[in-house]
Amino acid sequence: MNSAVEVRKISKYFYARVSVSGNSPNWLKKLIFGASLSGGVKVSKIKALDSVSFSVKKGEVFGLLGPNGSGKTTLLKILSTALLPDEGDAYVFGYSVTGEAESIRKLITTNFSLIGNPYWTARQMLEYWAVLNDEDPGEIKHRINGVLDLVGLSERADEVVSRFSMGMKVRLSLAASLLIDREVMLLDEPLLGIDPVAAKELREVIRERAREGRTIILATNMIKDVEEMCDKVCVLYKGRVITVDTPEMLKRIARKVENVHITVRGVSVKEMERILNEDEVLDISLLRRDLETGRASFKIRTQDSVYILDKLLSYMKNSGGKIISVNVSGPTLEDVIVELLREERDREYWQGV
Repeated sequence: MNSAVEVRKISKYFYARVSVSGNSPNWLKKLIFGASLSGGVKVSKIKALDSVSFSVKKGEVFGLLGPNGSGKTTLLKILSTALLPDEGDAYVFGYSVTGEAESIRKLITTNFSLIGNPYWTARQMLEYWAVLNDEDPGEIKHRINGVLDLVGLSERADEVVSRFSMGMKVRLSLAASLLIDREVMLLDEPLLGIDPVAAKELREVIRERAREGRTIILATNMIKDVEEMCDKVCVLYKGRVITVDTPEMLKRIARKVENVHITVRGVSVKEMERILNEDEVLDISLLRRDLETGRASFKIRTQDSVYILDKLLSYMKNSGGKIISVNVSGPTLEDVIVELLREERDREYWQGV
C-alpha cells in the first residue's frame, strides 16, 4: 500500500433522543424527567460521516476543514480506533481500524487523548502519559523537557494544570502528541485558543515533524493552519467530502472572485449597500467606520471589480463623496472554502424543494 493512511467509504451514525411533545409539560414532569424528555420521545438517526474516502501519503500534512458538525473529530476518532465505523474501513500503514486496532495504536499519537489529574503539574501529566504509552522511563525525562520547550511551556512545567489557561492546555495536549514519537499524528484543533505569535511557531514545529517523515492529519476551522501547514486539504460538509486538493489548486480552480478593500468618505453604509445591490457583488462587509471623519472601510467580494469601481466612481462624482483608497486582490483560500460551502448549501436547498 503506497498510502500511509487510506479511508475507504467510511460512514458513521449516531442516535439522538428528540422530544415530539405537542403540549407543554407540567412542572412535575419537567422536574422528574427534564424538559426535553417530559413528553413523547423519538430516537433520530444522524449520519455524522457519509461514505468518506481519501488517502494520505507518508510525510504529508493533510487537513480536515469544515464547519462545526461536519464530522472532522468523528473521523479522527475512527482513525485513532476510539470509534468504529458503521460502514467502510480505514487503514493505517495497511492495518485495518476495524480488525487490527492494537497494531494501529502502536503507530499513532494524538492530542485529544491526554488524561490525568488536573492537580498534577504539566511535567507529571506528561510522565503519566508516557507510562501509559509504554515509553522507556530512562529516556523520557530528557524528551519531556524537549517537548515542553517546543510548545513554550518549559517555564510553567512544574505548575498544576488546573491553573492553566485554555491556550496553555492546548499546548500541553500538543506536547503530549509530540512526546509519543509515532509514524502518524492525529491532531484535533491543535492551535485552538493560542495567540498568533505562538501559533506561527507551533505550525513550524508541526511542519518539521512532517519533514522528518511523520504523517500528520489535522482537523481545523482555521484557514491559516491550512495555508501554512497543509499539503492537501479535505473539505467536509455535514459528513460529506466536498473536495480534496492542494490549497494552491483550490484557489486556482475557484471561479473568479476578487476582494475589493475600499475606504470612502461621505457615504453611509446603507447607501453603499444600495449602490452595490448587483449580481456581481457576492457580499459586502463593513470593516470599520469613523464617525468624526465620516470615513468608512468596506470589503467587497465581487466577480467584476472594474464594473463595481466604475459604478462607485460615477456615484461619488454626482454625490460629492470621495474614494480615499482602493486595493483589489485575488481570491484567498478562505474565499474558496466559503464559496464551496455556499454552493453545497444551495445544492442541498434545491434538492429539498
